[in-house]
Amino acid sequence: MNDVVKPLTDTAHLLLQELAKEQPDLFSCSGTLQEQLEKKLSSSAEEESKIFSEHTKWYPKESLKHLIADVVSGPAHDSEHVKLLRQIFPTFTALEMSDPRVLASLNCFHIADYVKIRWGSSNIATSTEKDKQTRFIKSHYLGRSKESNTIARLWWLYEFALRSSKYSKYDCDTLLEKMAHNVNFYHQILRRSYLMASDRVRAAVLDVAIASGLADANKTSEVTKVMRLLNRKAGGISLDVLSDEELRRHIKESLPPKEGAAPSPQP
Repeated sequence: MNDVVKPLTDTAHLLLQELAKEQPDLFSCSGTLQEQLEKKLSSSAEEESKIFSEHTKWYPKESLKHLIADVVSGPAHDSEHVKLLRQIFPTFTALEMSDPRVLASLNCFHIADYVKIRWGSSNIATSTEKDKQTRFIKSHYLGRSKESNTIARLWWLYEFALRSSKYSKYDCDTLLEKMAHNVNFYHQILRRSYLMASDRVRAAVLDVAIASGLADANKTSEVTKVMRLLNRKAGGISLDVLSDEELRRHIKESLPPKEGAAPSPQP
């Protein structure tokens, strides 16, 4: 398939979810998947009989093959791929990168090999159990999660770094590297969508986490505790109206005590 990207139609997206449940192995080959999807569409009672919508198109500045060329299993090259995706598609918007029809079109029919290799070493990816294969497909190909949807994850990594850099003492590249290479830290931030909705609050969390070593420690349990404490604070005060100094003080107070130090009293 050529690199011109079109979103899936609503019907095609629904039928893809059915195929993920019925024949998850189809997703390992985009050509075969498209053939089976066309068959399903032709026998569907729905009036919509096309896979792709013609209302919107995106023309890449470079070939998507560049993105696939050096993909490895795991996050080692994520920060490089994030920047490359931005070069290839500089005009994507937050709305488009939250639309599962756009995300699934890219993951299933343009970068399927990238998806397969990037997540290839995970237990769920290598499982022979059909229900686990289906979960893998729905998570990394068809969902809309900024944490697990492959193309969304790349785009939002850069977007969050860029937005946060406007309020952070660190530049965009530094923030991007810290988030991309410390996935346990980054994923815990993503899961607090309400708390992290403010670019300014997110920047403050990143600044304190980097300076304190919390980001590089990359420990899910520690980051979870910090985020929970901040959520509690946010229930009583609006963090975003605090001064920069007060905001960072509240975040520092939520950090786990250093080894050998007496724990701070909880608010």
